[in-house]
Amino acid sequence: MQLKTALLVDDDAEHRDLMTHLLKERGYQVKAYANPISFMLRRENHCCPPTGHCVDLIITGNKMSGMNGIEFLQRITSNGCSLPGHRKAVFSSTWDDDHLEQVKQLGCRFFYKPVAVDQLDQWISK
Repeated sequence: MQLKTALLVDDDAEHRDLMTHLLKERGYQVKAYANPISFMLRRENHCCPPTGHCVDLIITGNKMSGMNGIEFLQRITSNGCSLPGHRKAVFSSTWDDDHLEQVKQLGCRFFYKPVAVDQLDQWISK
């Protein structure tokens, strides 16, 4: 049985470790990065292969230096990420109306940080 894979991008090391642990407990192999730029440099700005998607979930923080989570999702989508929006999520400790609207336009899920375990479970089980 092949493990499901999650891409996690979060500049908060403690929260990234917690989310990694939670996802691994739920059967995911986790590729974790401290910021979007690190991921994009390693992947040469590409996410998915032409025949599908390279991960089963993408979860990113929003407030990060250099590029926020919404910009990251917009960038990888424009670079060919084929993962459906409902399998992508952004979390933040604060949300304003503009950012919430941008997340909704991407078709993504949003969470308040820290992410409640039951909300995470509900989302990933869909």
